[in-house]
Amino acid sequence: FADAISDDNYDEWSQRIVLYAGTESNDLATFPYFGKFLEHLGEVSPHLSIKLITEHENKLERFFVAILIGIWRGDKLSARVLVSNWIEQGKYLFSCAALFEYNSDVDEELLDNLFVKAAEAKDDYTIIQIISSLSANYDESNTTLIDMLFNAINELTTLGVTNWINALWFRKEKEKILSGLDNAKIEVILTNLLLVNSIEYHAEDILFPIATDHPEKIIEFFGERQKYKKSNELDSTYDAIPFDFYELQKPLSKIPEKAVEIVASWYDGDFGMFIYYGANLLKIIFPDFPKPFEEKLIELVRTGGRRNIDIVMTVLRNYEGQTFLHNICKELIMYIPDDEDYVSEVRIILDSTGVVHGEYGLANAFAKKKEDIKDWFEDENEKVRNFAIEYDGILEKRIEGETKRTDEEIELRKHKYGEN
Repeated sequence: FADAISDDNYDEWSQRIVLYAGTESNDLATFPYFGKFLEHLGEVSPHLSIKLITEHENKLERFFVAILIGIWRGDKLSARVLVSNWIEQGKYLFSCAALFEYNSDVDEELLDNLFVKAAEAKDDYTIIQIISSLSANYDESNTTLIDMLFNAINELTTLGVTNWINALWFRKEKEKILSGLDNAKIEVILTNLLLVNSIEYHAEDILFPIATDHPEKIIEFFGERQKYKKSNELDSTYDAIPFDFYELQKPLSKIPEKAVEIVASWYDGDFGMFIYYGANLLKIIFPDFPKPFEEKLIELVRTGGRRNIDIVMTVLRNYEGQTFLHNICKELIMYIPDDEDYVSEVRIILDSTGVVHGEYGLANAFAKKKEDIKDWFEDENEKVRNFAIEYDGILEKRIEGETKRTDEEIELRKHKYGEN
């Protein structure tokens, strides 16, 4: 059909094309063959295609990208003149940018002019499309595109826009673009992602190559997010620290000593709040409490001082009383000040159970904890032995109390609903 269009039947075909383009759809995937038809028409009859879009700009705007790709192949000079004029007039900037996402013949001068025009107009959609086009065409032979890409991210930061990550995270070129960055370019990305409400999968995918090269910078970045939330008094929709990591945990967990040092430096004396941001970040980086991480925390305990002990306790509060905490809890008992508040805090760390199941779930959990500390009675340290004796008695009373409470609840339900 496209090959058959000529000056003689142009009027008939232009009416058909405009009619087809008027089909209502919010999804351009409705038009795959129509798009290919227009692209081929642009390539084989660039002069007619330019005439078509000039005469019917408003009606064909959705399909400019397909037509432009074809014209660029068939008559690059004419296509360049058309696109240059549109850029100068500030028209159809998004389509001009999208042309180069699907066209490996990138014109850097046009893209540069396009970026300047889009930045002047504060047109974030076009700037994001420029990023998409630049990343789609990045390789080692055109590394100059990188500077324009980071200028675009900078511009989006001034506009408070972060969804450029959706134009980059899935691309195979992402690793090459984001690996081996200098500090200035890393800062551009982190400054922008400071504005993201939540670091979810797509944002993690952008951060992962940076975390692989510079894990300490990503840990520091989460500290900056907490400061940003506090200084701007943001509500709960802004999650400074994610609930969990999809893939960042692996590179960040490679520097346990440095991670503890960085996070410990954030502690401002607010014990309760630190549990939920700094300490929680360490928990999601080191969910299995690896040995080097434990050793670094023990080093803090042995160094002494209330500040160090507070930091360690906030970290342990996030681990739901798991048995791998026992070694460091013994260290705490040996080094904490002679203060009931600190002793009570160790009990709270050990008491935590996470989710329990069944009517006697809590009682059973306390019984398990009672069993787990049996060897503490024979510890070589007297403070540990004394703590164990006292804690064992507390657990026994809790088991009795929980068992009695549950028995009473069961009897009440039987009385109300019957034996079955």
